[in-house]
Amino acid sequence: MKKFLLLVLFFVISNIMLGQVGGPSIALSPMLIEKSVSPGDSFTVELFVENNNEFETLNFKAFVADVEETKDGTYKILEPGTTPYSVAKYVEIEPTEFSVPPKSTKMIKAKVSIPRGLVGGLYGVIVVQLEPPETTEEGALQEMTFIYRMTSFLEITLRGTRQRLEAFCNSFEVKLSKDFPMFRTYLGDNALVFVAEVTNTGNVHVVTKGTLIIQTVDKRTVARMPLGGGRGVIIPGATVNLMSITGRKFPPGEYVARAVIDYGGRRPMIAETKFTVKEQKVEVQETQTIELAKFLVEPQEIEFNLMPRAFRSQIIKITNRGDTPIELEAKVLPLEFDEYGDLLPEGERKGSIDWVKVTPSTLKLDPGKSRNVRISVKVPEDASGGYYGDIIFRSKGIESSETGANLLIFVGNEFVKEASMEIKNLEVLENGVSFDIIFKNEGNIHLKPDLQVALVRHYPQTEENGIVKPPRDEVIANASKSGADNNPVLPNTFRIYGILFPIVLEEGDYEILVRADFGGEAPIVARQSFKIGGNVK
Repeated sequence: MKKFLLLVLFFVISNIMLGQVGGPSIALSPMLIEKSVSPGDSFTVELFVENNNEFETLNFKAFVADVEETKDGTYKILEPGTTPYSVAKYVEIEPTEFSVPPKSTKMIKAKVSIPRGLVGGLYGVIVVQLEPPETTEEGALQEMTFIYRMTSFLEITLRGTRQRLEAFCNSFEVKLSKDFPMFRTYLGDNALVFVAEVTNTGNVHVVTKGTLIIQTVDKRTVARMPLGGGRGVIIPGATVNLMSITGRKFPPGEYVARAVIDYGGRRPMIAETKFTVKEQKVEVQETQTIELAKFLVEPQEIEFNLMPRAFRSQIIKITNRGDTPIELEAKVLPLEFDEYGDLLPEGERKGSIDWVKVTPSTLKLDPGKSRNVRISVKVPEDASGGYYGDIIFRSKGIESSETGANLLIFVGNEFVKEASMEIKNLEVLENGVSFDIIFKNEGNIHLKPDLQVALVRHYPQTEENGIVKPPRDEVIANASKSGADNNPVLPNTFRIYGILFPIVLEEGDYEILVRADFGGEAPIVARQSFKIGGNVK
């Protein structure tokens, strides 16, 4: 009898957790393997293949493949050795073919041996493929073979090597939901879709965290939203769209959309574009997509230790990493963060630092070319303590991008590290307790507080069978926040750290304890008591 076409369907279950419907009940864990190792090191990871089928023994094949990240932040499996950051040839899997009995789990091992001389990061996937059952039947009306694949993503950072964290925002656009069928169904035609296209040009993955800020042309902020795509990780060479969508109706007028994208570097990527909301119905003034300027500023942090009335200068290098000429203008702003540690937009910074100059303040650069720029500092006579500047270089045009360098100036010999702290906004929830820690820098130099937080239950004295049990305390939850993970708290500013303990509390007496180590003579402690079964104190 005539043989029919063999239909092969690939269901890829990757670390982005694509679901499968109606497939076999199998699982692979872990789905993500993250390691930081030195060149020359070896390590072994254990993976577990689970067969939840009640009656059938299942056969599997395991192998290593390369991975490619798509614009929507998902992953495609490629032949091993395809990409320049491939880890495939350094991985050995044992066993590569195996069976798992019903309701059983099989462990396989992957040994990764990293040779010396490599830098940056290496990436790939361990693929576990369910082998189709053999069939010898003839005359079937139609034969279908389902090939199921499960993947565990390998993400390896090479410690002690030159890790080049380098990413650029290629374009930043405002579109309407009518251009996106997946959004149009739920949001209609006129929701605003903000798309920032980001490329990782470094040699190691970056973890992005984007914020969209919408302002009027007079710098009044009207909206602030997250901007993201996929799981936020962009591997080397990949381009990913970070998106934000809103059905909010803005009043007619001119607006500036600003994308601020942290990726692990000294300062975030920043891109701007303008859009117009017209009368009667929501319309966006569409503009042709323009490639944003791509340029590097090195170094990204400059530090001076000076005395009053001193003068000092330093050279920084600007490099055009794009394919077109660019024109840049420089500006010196005070470095200021909001209460949550995010860099404030230019229009919201209220201080000044007019004794720092950038020469030249405007420059043009051809593709691939570099130019030195001088940063000059002349300290006022009455200056003392720490001063913090933000040297911004911004491209000219309707769509602009910016980057720059942080400037730290320490004047004199008397640096005061003083702080205070309090607990605010305590709220007992049905399944937890939340509160804010307010840390105030009352000195004249920046601080990076390390916080240790504990939730303590107080048990009163009790008597049982004539035996008196003394009162006691029990720590039932704790948390920590490292100052190294956040932007510093600058002098005369405060920072809010939100804490949530997801724990169901019984009736009783409780206390929150917070200790902050910030480099002063002694740590500071804040505490607040409250009661369950009565009013919050």
